[in-house]
Amino acid sequence: MKDSTIQSDEHWGPAAIIVHGLYAYRLQTLLTAFDRKDLLFLAREDLQFDPGKVLAKIEDFFGLQHLSGLSDFYRNATSGIHCINHINEDIVCLDQVVLKQPNPVEVEAARKYYFKQNKLFFDKIGESFDWI
Repeated sequence: MKDSTIQSDEHWGPAAIIVHGLYAYRLQTLLTAFDRKDLLFLAREDLQFDPGKVLAKIEDFFGLQHLSGLSDFYRNATSGIHCINHINEDIVCLDQVVLKQPNPVEVEAARKYYFKQNKLFFDKIGESFDWI
């Protein structure tokens, strides 16, 4: 893919949104500056459904002590948002944006459009998310 095929005059217009989804292409740039082992990839869906697991993955990646256990997270019964009550004895909750569910028709269209690019991306990073 040539650079000229993904340039856009608008920072967040439709073309830019499509370009931002070409993760395999964008990964090439990262890999010129960093080793693969120095990059951590996370999926929004994992944060939404299992934030404790994501936090543990981040802590492991950076070699940090686990300050919170998976059981410290709970789903607020009213808002449906995951919260944790372990940090400084304050309750901290994820933002509502994390819970926003995309339109299933749009998800399927994006899945088909990005299928080859996502497969290439997953092959390069050695792991897979539920995108294909």
